[in-house]
Amino acid sequence: MINKTKELSIKNEKISLDLIIGQTCLFLLIDIYGRVSYVSQRFLETYNYNRADVIGYKPSIINNQLILEKNSLDFISNYSNTEDIIFITKENKKIFFIARLMEIEENSNNAYHYCLILSEVTRLIAAKNKLSFQVYHDPLTGLLNRYGFYRKGKEALKLAKNSKTECYLALIDIDKFKK
Repeated sequence: MINKTKELSIKNEKISLDLIIGQTCLFLLIDIYGRVSYVSQRFLETYNYNRADVIGYKPSIINNQLILEKNSLDFISNYSNTEDIIFITKENKKIFFIARLMEIEENSNNAYHYCLILSEVTRLIAAKNKLSFQVYHDPLTGLLNRYGFYRKGKEALKLAKNSKTECYLALIDIDKFKK
């Protein structure tokens, strides 16, 4: 009898990851020990790393930054299912990710495999910040509009109330300011 799983795994071993992934995506493959075992060429080119800089490193999350660093603590035991992280490139450019860690248990031998999925959300965060700025600021002056003022005012009053400090509020309404 032919074992389909074994046959598929043998076929898959013959296909290199570069042929599957090619130049289309940024990709890190992390083994069950938390070490990077494969990195796509596009990842290396985009963030100016050498393959030797990345292979064998353990990603660890320290102060909300994903840092590629050797001999760090095993991130798997301390990692939650979903977390926002920031990857800092060598040029100090921040790239925002949502990270998800999936734990896969093999039923036959109780071995665990981990899959770390990083979804880049840098452009989404930039678009959200731009849209938020447009909602709460006047397009002509760039100053807070009425909605932004009320929101900031509520936050300031809530902070003052929670910290039991004094707060002074002055409202100045200038009619026909833009004319």
